[in-house]
Amino acid sequence: MTKKVQITMIGLGLLLGTLVAFGQPTVTLTSVQKEVSYKTSTVKIFAVDCGVVVDSLSPLDWVYLQAKPPLIRFSKFSIKNNWLTITYSYPQMPRYERDYEFETGMSVTDKWGTRLYYHNGEEYYKQENEEENKDYLLETEEIENYGFYNGLFDVSVDAVYNQFQMQGIPVYRWGQKLLAIQTLTEDDTTELRLELEMDFNQLYLERRTFKNNVHVFTEHAEYQKIAGGKIIPTQRKRVHYSELPSETPYQITEIETYLSYQVTKDNGRVLVDWQEIPQETSEFEQDTIEQYQPTVPASLTVQVIPNPAHEDIRLIFPVPINATMEVKITDIMGVVFTDYTKYITGNELFINIQNLPAGMYYITCVCSDGTVTAHFMKN
Repeated sequence: MTKKVQITMIGLGLLLGTLVAFGQPTVTLTSVQKEVSYKTSTVKIFAVDCGVVVDSLSPLDWVYLQAKPPLIRFSKFSIKNNWLTITYSYPQMPRYERDYEFETGMSVTDKWGTRLYYHNGEEYYKQENEEENKDYLLETEEIENYGFYNGLFDVSVDAVYNQFQMQGIPVYRWGQKLLAIQTLTEDDTTELRLELEMDFNQLYLERRTFKNNVHVFTEHAEYQKIAGGKIIPTQRKRVHYSELPSETPYQITEIETYLSYQVTKDNGRVLVDWQEIPQETSEFEQDTIEQYQPTVPASLTVQVIPNPAHEDIRLIFPVPINATMEVKITDIMGVVFTDYTKYITGNELFINIQNLPAGMYYITCVCSDGTVTAHFMKN
């Protein structure tokens, strides 16, 4: 697991401009040392489409849907002279002979490759790099914040919302929540969801990926601010969608819960020491398969008809509106041409643009249900 994989969910923060991108580093070696250690428990939950009769599943389908016991993992990220070493330890012993799921007792990955060890300490696998892997060479600035994410909660919802708009990504806002939709290709769409709650003491990030309008993957992460202003992850969820041998759609949800989190620096000086109330994870049984409601891509952009337009435009909102709405039209330089308030009923609004000079414009509509933005061309 490389550094780039480790920050998959944090990559959403990069889009929000809250984190420094991890590019090819130019490093001046220092004596900075640091360790980030945490303990997590991961369980898998299986579910089938809510329209599926569970009793009708075949025996082979049930083999695929067997629940797995929770995976306990101790993770340690050690940084010495700017080089990162990642160590994972697994306390569960194998349950039977050739129990491949729990045969690994420890894995160590660094600039030279990866080594796997049995529970007795015997090495049984080694992957070596021909040269030092620069992905594990960190800049000094990265080390100071490695393991927690200072400043992430200092970004206001207004600033994030404006940044999405500047990047041309459709965004919808209600309260302290944002939903941005980015179309990657004609077939792939990604939804980025950001929720700031409890006076910015908690953060929820979620990424949903659709392919040909079919939900294929979700990644969800939760963070909280602890004493000292440090921000740490508390839970991650990864949801994968696939098909059983009978071609019945199903989902696997992996829930990784953080049970402890510690950051030490230099000569053992503790910077962060956080403990969650222990959860009983020694026994885990799943007698029934859950059911899930399929998710469809959101569509939050305001449709402008016609576009381009000369005299009048018609706005079609994603949901019916029954509230007072502020309507603002600006050009690409931010100059306001129209700004008024009107009570809207239904999901349509007609606007006369005859007096606008020719060019590109943004129209923003704000009401108690949220904020939506679109652009149009006046010819």
